[in-house]
Amino acid sequence: MRDVLSNGTILDNKYHIDYPLGRGGFGITYQAMHVKIEQQVAIKEFYPHEYAIRDATTGNLTVLASGKNAYLRGKQRFLREAKTLAKLSHPNIVRVHDYFEQGKTAYLVMELINGPSLREKLDLEPSRSLQPEEIELIIAPIVSALATAHEASIYHLDIKPDNVLIAPNGRVVLIDFGASKHSISTKTTQAFTLDYAPLEVISAKEVGPASDLYELGVMIYEMLSGKKPPNALERISDNSWQPIKLNQPWEKLLTEALNLDKDKRPDNVRTWWDSAVTLRALPQATRVASSQYIFTDNSYNKKHFTISGLNNFLSLAPNTALSRRNLIKLAALTGTGTLLAVVGKNILSTSEGIFFDRLPASPTKNTLANFNFEVVTINKQGKIVEAEQKQAYYFSEHLGGGIVIESIAIPGGVFTMGSSLRERGSDRDETPAHRVRISPFYLSKYPITQAQWREVARLGRVNRDLKINPAFFVGEDLPVEGISWQDAIEFCQRLSRETGRNYTLATEAEWEYAARAGTQTPFYFGPTITGNLANYDDKFTYASEPEGKHRGKTNPVGQFPPNAFGLYDMHGLVYEWCQDLWHPNYQGAPDDGSAWSSDLELEGGEYRVLRGGSWSSQPKFCRCANRVRALANEGYVNFGFRVALRV
Repeated sequence: MRDVLSNGTILDNKYHIDYPLGRGGFGITYQAMHVKIEQQVAIKEFYPHEYAIRDATTGNLTVLASGKNAYLRGKQRFLREAKTLAKLSHPNIVRVHDYFEQGKTAYLVMELINGPSLREKLDLEPSRSLQPEEIELIIAPIVSALATAHEASIYHLDIKPDNVLIAPNGRVVLIDFGASKHSISTKTTQAFTLDYAPLEVISAKEVGPASDLYELGVMIYEMLSGKKPPNALERISDNSWQPIKLNQPWEKLLTEALNLDKDKRPDNVRTWWDSAVTLRALPQATRVASSQYIFTDNSYNKKHFTISGLNNFLSLAPNTALSRRNLIKLAALTGTGTLLAVVGKNILSTSEGIFFDRLPASPTKNTLANFNFEVVTINKQGKIVEAEQKQAYYFSEHLGGGIVIESIAIPGGVFTMGSSLRERGSDRDETPAHRVRISPFYLSKYPITQAQWREVARLGRVNRDLKINPAFFVGEDLPVEGISWQDAIEFCQRLSRETGRNYTLATEAEWEYAARAGTQTPFYFGPTITGNLANYDDKFTYASEPEGKHRGKTNPVGQFPPNAFGLYDMHGLVYEWCQDLWHPNYQGAPDDGSAWSSDLELEGGEYRVLRGGSWSSQPKFCRCANRVRALANEGYVNFGFRVALRV
């Protein structure tokens, strides 16, 4: 992105600019770090390009004489956004931390939402639309947020998919109140998006709750159909437009919301939503054996269901099942509560949040098995501060002789790949950090063990011979090591031929997504790592944790706690090969999770990527974002791999 503040710029003597996140009408938003308290934030810079230019040396803005008055008006509007957000305390409205002026412009400091916009999510869908169940999960918290704003007589007036963010924990956040108006002055500004704006906003007439409702209706219509309706001006000139045929309650909701006459639209967004999304008597049905239903407690709303309360209901009614739709309605009724559920294994249950993509389909007609496990989080001192019970689903590939490869079902999603140079131990090859969409897939629960390797290595060759016992450290449940990229590819090809399934190495993006499991910290355990959580050279420290005693060898897989996906040993033990060719940074990297490779031919002169660190690595090399390279024909005592399964 051009004409932006450079990495390392310090604002207000305490904010370190990392990189730009995006550009909008008012200016540019950056990811930054509050250097004094080491908190990541988002900083919005007021920079309307038509009225100002940036000095390439100082980074300061110079206001053009011809646009001075417009610039000052826009700056006042920018300040109004800060004041508006400061007044609104709601979990689904972005939180403002600070506001300051520097270099003849202004900056708004907000919480950083490490998640995609709804626009990004729609653009990544082939149909550019979502299933109604997902739409309800997104719209319910927006309705709650707008209801709170309207109670304060504040109207957003620029509701669109670009202004809705979805955090890794599933939290839906409404941003960009730059066009908002308070009821003291209900004539609209000119800051609107034509495709979504109602007539009263376009024509600078009196606005109100019904104005936001119109824009919300346009957005819902787009989410359902994959395309926007004609804008309000086009509908005036050609009143023949009719919405596509929709099922209830959507037809009723949109008929009311998209009325061109403001006075004929509902003026209470919560009442409008609740009229169609209400809690009905729970139906009697056969329980889905693989389903779990959990609601998080929510301090923002007194009208909520607790986990224990729902468990009590289920224990009193053992033959009662909650349908997917009624679960969503129950979540919607709680307002700001987050629904975490596995319904037919379509939405993953984790306390990190909802991953909106489905889990991968089962490779066979058989139902996936599941297991429970504990995930721990530590602080910088290496102390466990949280322990949570989780559940994951997996597929078992039986190799014979009682040897099995268990592959965890990984849900699709969007995440930030790479790191900021502010992260300790980071390198420029981990930059620029960028958003990547990952499709659902399976990844082996552990690095491939020596027992698993031996069973596959005995199968007939595809392209090259494999040693039956290549490892230096010997043990059935120890990870196989001494493996080159070419060896790992041959293993996948033999396994695929034997089973009729598509086994490969994970792509580099898939590996990091799976390792992070919804986190953005250097390690999936938190801000540091200890020898009680992984096998690495813990004589070296990363943060403030105590030194350990280096083991100096591998250990049986699965001895340390897993991450939130149920994957073990993603930090340390053995480096793990990925599909990708080595590139020195992420400039031009794919954003769809695919391998960054010209091909997968076995040419020994190519550098390939390894991830995760090993038993011999310092902690900085075990970070989720760390990357190393080796020639495809090289295999050392700390090189191993795990397999991905695609269905």
